[in-house]
Formats: sequence, structure tokens, C-alpha cells
Amino acid sequence: MKPNNLDEFVEAIRLFPDNSTCNKYNNPKLKDLNMPICRLTAENNQWISRNLSEEHFYGLSNTEFTFCSTY
Repeated sequence: MKPNNLDEFVEAIRLFPDNSTCNKYNNPKLKDLNMPICRLTAENNQWISRNLSEEHFYGLSNTEFTFCSTY
């Protein structure tokens, strides 16, 4: 990638090494959309699964945030 084509990648998908870094990037972006934000939480069918940390699921979080569009 050259400096003269950086603008082409403003909306590109980004990969992050961990959830914390990903959240630090994505949460302000969601707020900047100035739209309703949905919080989706996985429902685990066993009580023990609800109390386990992300480390037990290879870093996969049970909470997802997305924006709600009316388009």
C-alpha cells in the first residue's frame, strides 16, 4: 500500500490481535455512527458456560455490538 491510495482502505476490514484492541477501535466507530446500537448476548444453555471467561472459548466473546439501521 502506498500513501497515495490510503483513502481507498478507510472502510477496509481490519484484523486485530486480541479483543481488547478490537474493542478500542470499534466502540468509538459505533458511537460516531450516531445510530442506535444493539448489544447481542449469547444465551448459553448450561449455567457453567455463562460463568466462563473468553479464554475458555479461544477468545470468542459472548457479547456482540452492532448498529441498527432503518434503511
